[in-house]
Amino acid sequence: MRVTFIIAYEDSPYAGVVRPFINWAKELKRHGVKSTIILFRSKGLDDYLEAKGVDYQTINDIRDLKTTLRGDLDYVFLDDYIKRLKMLNIIEKYNKHSKFVVYAQVLYGSHAISPVFTPTSTKDRARELLAKAIPFSIFRSRYVKAISKADAVIANSETTATLLYTLYGIIADGVVYPPVDTEIFKPYTEAKERQAVIYIGSHASDTDPEVVKKVCKILNNKGFKVITLGNSRITRMLRGECKLEHVSGVSDYELAKIYSKSMVTLAPQKWEQFGYVVAESIACGTPVIAYNVMGPAEIIKKTKAGILVNNDDELLNTVKSLDEELTKLSNSRIDGGKIPFSSKESTKTLLSVLEVKNA
Repeated sequence: MRVTFIIAYEDSPYAGVVRPFINWAKELKRHGVKSTIILFRSKGLDDYLEAKGVDYQTINDIRDLKTTLRGDLDYVFLDDYIKRLKMLNIIEKYNKHSKFVVYAQVLYGSHAISPVFTPTSTKDRARELLAKAIPFSIFRSRYVKAISKADAVIANSETTATLLYTLYGIIADGVVYPPVDTEIFKPYTEAKERQAVIYIGSHASDTDPEVVKKVCKILNNKGFKVITLGNSRITRMLRGECKLEHVSGVSDYELAKIYSKSMVTLAPQKWEQFGYVVAESIACGTPVIAYNVMGPAEIIKKTKAGILVNNDDELLNTVKSLDEELTKLSNSRIDGGKIPFSSKESTKTLLSVLEVKNA
């Protein structure tokens, strides 16, 4: 079997749309599968890919991409970001032998959630106002037309599979969790520090700054060192109100060490279809507190390694009684290699979905 993953228009190895393909390519090599990553108009990923031991090729011209994909490939993977989906219209004309697989994890972007959340920054407000001004039916039509070119569609969570159907009428051919590299994301210490991680999220409209501020103040009063990940703008807003340390631009290994020595991770988002922070923290042996919605709820229910809350009041009350709550979870650490989103388990599921689809 020969598999090619296309990563296009991305410059960060830590982007959620990039990591699944990199980790699958690494794990598939162990299964004897020839896997390659094509970087199309993407910069800054070379060192990361070399460190991962992944075969890759850099291409900047669409004509070179057409030539490369004319080879004897079994599967070509793209994700469902609309700009990359459009590439299917071009490359399918030059490759009639491969099966094209779309990994659904974007669902077009902010338009689907624009009626739900109130953005807090001027940039976010402008983007959401533009999204609301264009009928969703137009976006839906473009997305469905683009994704219909694929031979198979795989969802990155059961949540995403449900949204694929309810928003777009697309039935996923399978659900495969993004592979978390548990050789890196694993417990590094048994001795936990009085430290908490708060993930603020990548989009301001998905995280309520006021709730985060209240959580941070409670943690400060309980003697916790607070580390924030994600949206740096909200972090700057909170600095005058709370004592915290913002972490960004660190390696996976450094991030895993932070999770590992923390007592808890809080992920107060309501629109995470999977939840990398939730998965990575659990893999590092640190329980997560999250809302009982979407991907984080799905992960915590499957692993039983966290606490789910139904509203803001429950979240704040849980943080107020955090020591008692964490005592209840003291035996919740699970075998990182057996979690459904570990590289090993995710790749095993991926291969089984492809096998069924190819039957």
